[in-house]
Amino acid sequence: MKKLLSFVGALFSPLFSIILLVCSSAPFMTFITVRMKEQGFNDATVSYIHSAFYAGYLLGSARVEKLIRRIGFIRSFAVFGALYCASVTIQGLYFNTILWILCRFIGGFCVSALYIIISSWLLVQSTPQTRGKILSLYMIAIYASQSFSQLFLNIINPLSLAEFLFAALLGSISIIPVAFTYYQTPEPQRPGPRKKIAEMYKEAPLAFIGSLTAGLILSSIYSFVPNYAHFVKISVPLIMMITLAGGFVLQWPIGLISDKLDRRKILIITSFTVLIPAILIIFLSAYTEAIYILSFILGGLTFTIYPLSITHMCDKIEPIYITYATSILSLTYGIGSVIGPLISGQVMEYISPSALYLYIAGVAGILAILGIYYKIKRPISTPSLEKSEYIPLAGGAPSSELDPRTQEESEKEEDQE
Repeated sequence: MKKLLSFVGALFSPLFSIILLVCSSAPFMTFITVRMKEQGFNDATVSYIHSAFYAGYLLGSARVEKLIRRIGFIRSFAVFGALYCASVTIQGLYFNTILWILCRFIGGFCVSALYIIISSWLLVQSTPQTRGKILSLYMIAIYASQSFSQLFLNIINPLSLAEFLFAALLGSISIIPVAFTYYQTPEPQRPGPRKKIAEMYKEAPLAFIGSLTAGLILSSIYSFVPNYAHFVKISVPLIMMITLAGGFVLQWPIGLISDKLDRRKILIITSFTVLIPAILIIFLSAYTEAIYILSFILGGLTFTIYPLSITHMCDKIEPIYITYATSILSLTYGIGSVIGPLISGQVMEYISPSALYLYIAGVAGILAILGIYYKIKRPISTPSLEKSEYIPLAGGAPSSELDPRTQEESEKEEDQE
């Protein structure tokens, strides 16, 4: 009992902090999307602002680890948490496109850093026996917070300062649990061995394409589903909550199937299946219940593309390179996330808000076609006994930190030394 309480106590602070952070950042993106639409911003301008967030997120993923190793987890979290809250507050004080682009870039950098800090903290202090439990708790916290925090839009007026104050308040409170933790934080890990990107691409090209595709699609979902909901006059928080809930619920059954069958086939089938709900939403826009059901399915399918791609890469490379490989795929996902809102925003601007789902169907269809091409080119699949275990990941989460296999390999290297 004492060990259990110690285990839970060590996890409580970082998990509670990440829940508060997600409850601040996830609905805030929806808030500002609705606000910009009400203020008369066109979809192209909205896309620049959202892309700035993902550009900052991408840079944060690449640069924050050095700072963590230098000043530790708690002080790093306090620094980036305070800077994130400042960026949100400035957005509320001044409504200017250029300033908002800058603030969203800083916000994206900070959110990425905060995710990496907490995920690293949790997994560095874990053991092979507890790592799976910790990962599950982390993913539940992320997905549940992303989904249910969308309901805040029902109680907060998105056209008032309350949305900025609320996001900044939760962001500032998220610093308190980690700052007051009385458990000793672990030492950050050193980087692992690297490999040429070209060699990794040759081993699993579909993993790179899938990660890029996931970024293109998921960033557009986060950025523009509220615009679509506003266009067809349905509940913005409800459709966002349902879409994110689908991403949470359907990952596990699809992941279990991919552990048994050829991972590439599952990725191809999943990508092709995305076309069904995406196209049906366009034609059934007059039926609210149908939109909600199809959004749940669409979320479940699209949010699975990234972890399938990550796990496919892990099937193909030597375990010692998993840390570096997953970080490269995380970077690939980030590049897609920056580009996604720019393209989908233009598509919606020149066609209609419903064209968001045409864009999603098109991108997923390209992935499926390329998957078939590479499957024909390399028909041999990874034997079941050599396959890595499927790891469910939140969209945009720093995969190299969340993948428990990376920590196991680091421990093996240290033992060998």
